[in-house]
Amino acid sequence: MINCNGLIRIRLLSKLLAEFIGTFLLVIASITPVVIDAKYAIGIFPIAFSPGIVVSILIYIFSKISGAHFNPAVSLAFLLEKRINFREFIYYVIVQFLASIPASLLVYHLIGDEGELGSTLPNRELGIAFGFEVLLTVILISIILVVVRANGLKNLGGIIIGLTIAMNIIIGSDISGASMNPARSFGPMIISNNIEYLWIYLSAPFIGSILAVYLFKLKD
Repeated sequence: MINCNGLIRIRLLSKLLAEFIGTFLLVIASITPVVIDAKYAIGIFPIAFSPGIVVSILIYIFSKISGAHFNPAVSLAFLLEKRINFREFIYYVIVQFLASIPASLLVYHLIGDEGELGSTLPNRELGIAFGFEVLLTVILISIILVVVRANGLKNLGGIIIGLTIAMNIIIGSDISGASMNPARSFGPMIISNNIEYLWIYLSAPFIGSILAVYLFKLKD
């Protein structure tokens, strides 16, 4: 017979497995079209809608298991909203970052490393790129918080969040790379050795997440 502690461990492992699989697939969906675009110039829409569509599907598959974060900035928002505890937050973030590495390696070996392996890189002055990355993350986290707080929107949540990601990429890819997700940037930037600007994508999304939650608390 499985005791209470055993059930808690199984549930946590299920959440972490869901986050690993989801982040793994999201990173692949995010960087693959960038690599292909560097070879064949497929344009911004596949780059934007590939992760948007994939995250929409993943949300419907995994939301009842792990909450379907797939993004350390989202996990931070859920921690600040007291929807997960600190231990879950740490485990989620570790798993999300870990998933980014094999996802990037898989794309590297199967498709190539053109386009800096889909690394998010600043295309404007660093201050502008950093600020824009914060802004895009504020928008994304705000939309997510609206969805999770409004019961009537939950059935449409995956679509709404996926469209937000796609629109943010269309708007911001030429400015900051439009990461909004430290794990999405971590793997390809490490594997392609583009670490000079990694600090932007490891910090700006977290700042954006904190600001979004703070703005919602002011509204409350």
